[in-house]
Amino acid sequence: MAQDADARLLIEAARRLVDMVLASAQSKQAVAITDLINGLDSLAVLAVRSNGGEPAELPIEPVENPRDYQTWRDAALCVLPGLGLYHAPADPRDVGSNEPKVVGDAIDDLADICIELHEGVRLAESIGDVGAASHLRWTFRAHWGKHLRELQWLLHSVLTSAD
Repeated sequence: MAQDADARLLIEAARRLVDMVLASAQSKQAVAITDLINGLDSLAVLAVRSNGGEPAELPIEPVENPRDYQTWRDAALCVLPGLGLYHAPADPRDVGSNEPKVVGDAIDDLADICIELHEGVRLAESIGDVGAASHLRWTFRAHWGKHLRELQWLLHSVLTSAD
């Protein structure tokens, strides 16, 4: 089934990015910016490929994430050395606004993305790929998608300013 294949691809992409971040933290080596961009791009495509609808029924007991926010933030610091705060538009649809720019944090973005992805990978182990992918698609729209898109924008700016 296409839904099963799409779900499996999303979970595999989530697992690859989580593993990339954890390997970077363990080795204390930064990730190549193009590898991170490619990983984020894959996730974005797979998260919006089909209508995620409502999240799947989750187990009554939440899946525990053994890594807390600070651990993921420390890992993100290894992946993105030298990156941190950046300017982001408050609402890109509000062209004529005098609203000030919002300050984003690349390290927070990557940490939040990884927390959500790790939860999805762990959910796949207990409820299967389809349910976990449904959950990831829903949380992409609700939370980590904004972090991902803003981080992609920043990384693109870094990549193109190096040319």
